[in-house]
Amino acid sequence: GKSELRHGVDAMKKGAAFFLEKPIDPDQLHAAINTLIEKRKLYEKITWHREKETSKLREYIFETHSPAMRNVFEQIKKLKGSLATVVIKGDNGVGKEAIARAIQAQENDASRPFQKLDCGALTDTLVDSILFGHERDAFTGAQTAKPGIFELSNGGDLYLDNIDELSLVNQSKIMGVNFSRCSKLLLD
Repeated sequence: GKSELRHGVDAMKKGAAFFLEKPIDPDQLHAAINTLIEKRKLYEKITWHREKETSKLREYIFETHSPAMRNVFEQIKKLKGSLATVVIKGDNGVGKEAIARAIQAQENDASRPFQKLDCGALTDTLVDSILFGHERDAFTGAQTAKPGIFELSNGGDLYLDNIDELSLVNQSKIMGVNFSRCSKLLLD
């Protein structure tokens, strides 16, 4: 009845993957279990790949012989656990993205998202949609709702590459964002 439905809604809000009504249909139960098994396998695969990537970055950090890079990595270590916005400066090809990934990798949390956005590739007409997302039918061709890069990086790190190539208007939009949901904002 209504009470059971209310309990099901409450359970889903608290993170339940499925809600099966009584009497339980064995086929529905079997399908739910198979879906959970597949989701678990996918989660483990994603986690394994993230951990492997993090491990590679850690090896790179600690195996470099360049005094300049050792100094950079010493600075990176000071950022551990910080919510600071980090500005990464340097010429093209010096490894700014590797530095951004190294900052993220040292947190030892493979579940944290790392989002990268090349701001230089954005057109003025796409900026709002990419940064802030949009709702279905918000404009011609928007057939589904789409989260923006800020929402996708919730709880993780956001690397905005070539931010200086955005117009001043669009740079000011980014500076007006509350980044409290990001662990770190990395700017180039």
